[in-house]
Amino acid sequence: MTGSALRAIDEDLWCADGLLRVGPGFWFTTRMVVIRTDEGLWLHSPIEIDEAMAAAIEALGPVRFIVAPSLMHHLFAGPAKERWPQAKLFAPAALGKKRADLAIDEALAVEGPGPWSASIDQVFIAGAPSVDEFVFFHRSTRSLIVTDLIFNIHQAPGWATPWILRMVGAWRRPAQSRIWRAGTKDKAAAGAAARKVLDWKAQRLIPAHGELLEGQACEAGVAGALAWMAGAG
Repeated sequence: MTGSALRAIDEDLWCADGLLRVGPGFWFTTRMVVIRTDEGLWLHSPIEIDEAMAAAIEALGPVRFIVAPSLMHHLFAGPAKERWPQAKLFAPAALGKKRADLAIDEALAVEGPGPWSASIDQVFIAGAPSVDEFVFFHRSTRSLIVTDLIFNIHQAPGWATPWILRMVGAWRRPAQSRIWRAGTKDKAAAGAAARKVLDWKAQRLIPAHGELLEGQACEAGVAGALAWMAGAG
């Protein structure tokens, strides 16, 4: 995996992109988000962090929170925790069974706010137990932060990548993978979660996979990607 430089998106909001090989000819772009809260820095879905990126992050402030937001996005949470042992690592409760090697400090709250609630809201996307994704909303910048709930990939390396993403309905448009829909076991719970996300009325989508969306394009893209889910239950 290779990582890009940390770049500013908005006030107190940064990201860095990585590239992950999933299989032969199949590569995923992925993204880490960094938010400065009153308590310190909040790192969402860490990518591989080298010394230069670590220095850039530390120049912004002390790292206080590291978030592995789902059962799929945890690969570099451990190295981030080792680099910043003073930070607390948060993850879905079920990740402890999947990654017994991870020093998880606290499970993400399925109900209620997280310890960063002064600036960041969260919703657990219930109903898909193979993913257990939490999504987040940075209120001051009206930014919705997701990992696999919504893709917006318009270009990616690897001969197989476009073909696979077309197969799952998540190529060159904001969309939810058909794999997520097939893995949804409780549509009513998923629908309730999706409606909470839509109630945020985000003006920016920051997906782990793909391009950012802003303004009306964000509103329309998020609503379209979650339409089936929001209508369930």
